[in-house]
Amino acid sequence: MMVRALIFRLVASAELVGIGGRIPDDELQRFTRATATVERLAGTATTHQ
Repeated sequence: MMVRALIFRLVASAELVGIGGRIPDDELQRFTRATATVERLAGTATTHQ
């Protein structure tokens, strides 16, 4: 569900800025941190199987 939420947020941000627009740096930083967390948790989940 977290991955789905991240994808939705990225698409929604892209739609808001339009073609050639720029997503604010703070939004990109939040997305990057959330993505890193999901990647870390996914890696942890696979090692416990």
